[in-house]
Amino acid sequence: MKPKSVGNCKEKIQRYYYDPVWMMCLAFVYTGCGENENSFKTKSECEHSCLPLDGSTCLGPNGAKPIVKPGPDCNTIVCPTGYKCARGAFHFECCHESDYNNINQAYDAKCPDGTDSGGTFNLYFQPIIGKTCDDLICEEGKKCVQINKDFAKCCGKTKSASPKN
Repeated sequence: MKPKSVGNCKEKIQRYYYDPVWMMCLAFVYTGCGENENSFKTKSECEHSCLPLDGSTCLGPNGAKPIVKPGPDCNTIVCPTGYKCARGAFHFECCHESDYNNINQAYDAKCPDGTDSGGTFNLYFQPIIGKTCDDLICEEGKKCVQINKDFAKCCGKTKSASPKN
C-alpha cells in the first residue's frame, strides 16, 4: 500500500488512508489533486478496502507478544512486562501497553479535558482521528488536540443553536 498523498493543490478535504504501521484507517487533509490509491472519501470505504478480516487485536508498531501464562480471561492471563491482555473477536492477545492505551484514548468518545470528541455515528460513535492536527479538519466549535504522541482528534463542545424567545 502506498503512503498517504496529500496532493499539491489548495483545497482542504477530509480523507482517510490506511496506515500499515497502526494497521488502521486514519484521517488526513487532501488538497484536491494528486491523490493515489490510498485515499478514501470515508473511513468505512478505507476499512472495507484495506483492513484484513483476521487482523490482530493489538494495533500499533509494537504488535502482540505471546501469552506467558494462559487462562480463560484477561484477569488470569499473564503477559510479558510492558504488555497487557486484550480480548479480540476470537482470542486473547498480549498488546503493548503504550500502543493499547494510546489507541483507546484516541477512540474514546470523550477528550482528555472531558469535552466531546468530533466524529461520526454509523451504528456506533467513531471519533475521527489522525496522527497530528495537520491531518484533521475540525467542525465548528471544536479544536484539534494532540491527545498523545501517536494521535490527534477534534475536541470541544459542539455549538448548538441558541433557543429563540
